[in-house]
Amino acid sequence: MIDFLWKLLEFAVTIFDGFVLTRFVFLSLNCNLQYPTNKAKYFISSIGYAIVISIMNSITVFEGLGGVIYTVYAFLISLFLLQGTVIKKLFVSILNNLIALFVNVLVSSAVSAAFKADITVIYTEQSLIRFIAVISAQILMFVFCDLLIKIIGQDKLSLNKKEWFLILITFVFSFSTIAIIHIAQTYYDIPEAATMLMLFAEICSVILFVASFYIIFALSKSNKESEELRILKQQNEYRIQYANNIKMQYDEIRRIRHDMKQSYSVIESLISDEKYAEASEYINSNISSIGKSEIIINVGNDFVNAILNSKLTYAKSIGIEVICSSTSNIKGIDDTDLCSLLGNMLDNAIEACEKNEGEKLIETNIIFRENKYIIIVSNSVESEILKSNKALKTTKKDTENHGFGVKSIRTIAEKYGGVVNYYQERNMFNCQVVLMLK
Repeated sequence: MIDFLWKLLEFAVTIFDGFVLTRFVFLSLNCNLQYPTNKAKYFISSIGYAIVISIMNSITVFEGLGGVIYTVYAFLISLFLLQGTVIKKLFVSILNNLIALFVNVLVSSAVSAAFKADITVIYTEQSLIRFIAVISAQILMFVFCDLLIKIIGQDKLSLNKKEWFLILITFVFSFSTIAIIHIAQTYYDIPEAATMLMLFAEICSVILFVASFYIIFALSKSNKESEELRILKQQNEYRIQYANNIKMQYDEIRRIRHDMKQSYSVIESLISDEKYAEASEYINSNISSIGKSEIIINVGNDFVNAILNSKLTYAKSIGIEVICSSTSNIKGIDDTDLCSLLGNMLDNAIEACEKNEGEKLIETNIIFRENKYIIIVSNSVESEILKSNKALKTTKKDTENHGFGVKSIRTIAEKYGGVVNYYQERNMFNCQVVLMLK
């Protein structure tokens, strides 16, 4: 009966481990487990994890460095079933194994020191000491995983490749140190005093890793915040300047329209006086300025009018066909944000159209629906853009001073709780931005 109860306990613990560690991987990579498909992936992966644990337990008392098998399994399920960068998946997979290793080592070493029992006895014999160690390890592992999920599963963990590499290197050394120390405790006869020192060394290894991780993350966060402030300051200055310049251009267009009314009076007077040559010369002198200041659309917002008319008029002047439709009385969005957003979207479309040898077309639609603005700028293309340039990186040689258009569009969309979508339909490439009104 006792053997059956121990086997039942071990089975339950193995299943629990599989689900807890798999949950850590899934939630750390921002997988929403409320969706039925994700629940199914989670359940199957957890059972698979439990099977791997059972196989390893049947082979050895303590996996040690062989525990890398768990890392490989976690990495494979994250690679094929979950979203995220490869390096973050590797980070989560290694951390997943390090948590299990650290908890088991810490609990077994602590229980061994407290009860003055051999570690091998804790792992193998059916005793109260082993029961305490097993239950304590499960509770501690769940708590550790839950705390780390709250850190890693959030977007705050945003590191570059070098920073991830430094953390992974620290991981490897911490993992190896703890595993080697515990292998020595498990398979060799070590004095009690030395056991306490080894436990202290294991704890120091973990503290060293945590401290290294915190320092790298804190420095990265500080550098990113400084860079973001600098970029935001530049963007704000650019937006204000850009908005003022566009407003001045539109005011000039309105002035020219007013002058046209006066011009009609002059032309009428010349024709009445039968001064046809003078009238013809006067008309020709004004054609150029009228063409350059052609009004494309009026949406009831001077800033939006200015950016649309200036950009689309320029597009027409270089041989691009223009189609534009918009809701009227656009409001609720900061004028400088609108200028920057529409300016970047149209600049990208114009630049793309200029490369076409055949059809050159830009279509702009601004729609208001269900308390949100949907802005779509489409341009004709002659190839599959997203296949050849999935990240939409600038093709200009001076990458340091170009390529901010896509970033700026995303930044503004995020500011208004919206999203940016890029997609291609036949020969039209579309940039869709959704802006939510507060």
